[in-house]
Amino acid sequence: MRSPITTPPLLLGHLANQLQVHQSQLGILTTLPLVMFMLFSNFAAKPIMRFGLKRALLYALLAIVLGSALRMVMTMPTMILGTIFIGIGIAHLNVFMPSLVSAYFPNKIGLYTTLYSFAMIFGNMLFNLITAPISNQFGWQTIILILLLIPIISCLSWLLISRVIPEKNRTW
Repeated sequence: MRSPITTPPLLLGHLANQLQVHQSQLGILTTLPLVMFMLFSNFAAKPIMRFGLKRALLYALLAIVLGSALRMVMTMPTMILGTIFIGIGIAHLNVFMPSLVSAYFPNKIGLYTTLYSFAMIFGNMLFNLITAPISNQFGWQTIILILLLIPIISCLSWLLISRVIPEKNRTW
């Protein structure tokens, strides 16, 4: 007699167990970034006008780092609050990136817009490919940790880069 084939538990199931909620209640975590995008995208130009593009980008990255750190705590309220911060940061970055490209690469807008779009799609594809093997090998908490480390690395990289590039004074 053959032994039944078992599939490893899904990341969503582990997360629901840890948070002591039903998996269907986790849908809010995928909806919140879209809601934050809808609510905050229209106002994303205000931080650029107030702080300048370089600092506004840094603050958006810090919002994502803060949100990712909150999600490490693993309670439903911190997961929701962390996801809200991540959504706000992504909404702002989505608006800031075309401004960054047009300010710093005015003669190559098409090329650099294509490059950052490709980087986002490639990063998403790569992360989707590695999520299951990493969570199966090292535990699902490792994926949450990686989701914290990536924005930290991005934030530190931007801190280093922004020190050597001039602020572009433009009318936003």
